[in-house]
Order: sequence, then structure tokens, then C-alpha cells
Amino acid sequence: MKKTTLILIVVLLAGILNGSFAQYTKEDEKKNSNPLSELSFKDRIFTGGNLGFNIFQNYLFLDLAPIVGYRITEKLGAGVGLRYSLIRNLSSKTNWSNYGGSVFMRYKIIPQLFLHTEFEALRSYNYDISSPNYGDRAMAYMWFAGGGYSTGSGAGVNFSLMLLYDFIDHVNSPYQNAYLFGPSGIPLIFRGGVSVGF
Repeated sequence: MKKTTLILIVVLLAGILNGSFAQYTKEDEKKNSNPLSELSFKDRIFTGGNLGFNIFQNYLFLDLAPIVGYRITEKLGAGVGLRYSLIRNLSSKTNWSNYGGSVFMRYKIIPQLFLHTEFEALRSYNYDISSPNYGDRAMAYMWFAGGGYSTGSGAGVNFSLMLLYDFIDHVNSPYQNAYLFGPSGIPLIFRGGVSVGF
């Protein structure tokens, strides 16, 4: 089931992101040229990320995730991100942290609606109860894909909210407790953030 879903998503994203197989004339080429091609590399860069903070049931949660990206076209952007999150038990003063990076791609259907895909690798913990290494440091891999809504048109500061599905659903994923339907439910998460320039 997961392989079929994965193949379907890859085919759909390839179809969306692929320009076209049609033949163009020179006149069509001028009409369809990328308006961003006139901009310098620096002017095509966008930044953003998210900053999270929460205190719930005697736990403190902090999350810092900056991103930097490049506008390939007016509708398509790609980039990299870093993530550091800290969870602290306020009673026992015990800390857990996750850190790593990601690569992402975002396609704007219209200025406010977009598709988003992201591969993230985090240094997390072994959450497999049957493992002899339970609780030790381990890698976790997530491949998110979904869509989102952005408040702006792309030129200035934009706030966004995304609904993402984790196709890998790795046993060590630190997001399992944040799944919308619980840790053993469908691996859907909400994510919010801000971007400047896309």
C-alpha cells in the first residue's frame, strides 16, 4: 500500500513539476520565458522557517527551524533547512533534543495555495521498544508531502500553514506524538511557518 502511494505521489509531482512535452516556437518561448531570469542570484533567494514554543503537562517544547531557498521560477522554489528541537521535563530537569537538516521543494498553484515536499533527516532517539538499543541516539528519516496555504503573494513576508503526510513513518520519528490522530494513527502533521521572498 505504501509503495503504491509513494509511486503515485512521485508520478503526480513529476507531472506537476515537469514543464511540458509540447513543442514550442520561438514566439512561444518568448511568452513563456522565466521572468525571474532577469534577476540576480541574490534576488532569487528566499528565507524563513519556524520557531515553536509550548508548555504542556509539565513539559517545555522549543523548536527552531530556519530555511533558505532559491526561486527557480515564479511558482517553483527549492531549498534546505536546519532543525533543532528541545523537550524538557520541568520536574526532573531531563532534556531530549533532535537536530538535523532537510531539503524541500514548493510549487505554488496560486499565490495562496501550494504543494510542498520535504525530506528530513534528524538525529533523534531509538523509539523501538523491542530494540535492545531503545532510548539510545538514532537517526530518523521523514519524507513529507502535502499542501498548504500562504497569506501573502510572495514578494514580502508570508505566513503559511501546511498539512503534511509522512510517507516513511519511521519508528524513530520525533513527530509521532504530533500526528493528528495520535502516535499510532495516520502520519499527518500540521506545520506553520514564515517565509520572506516566496
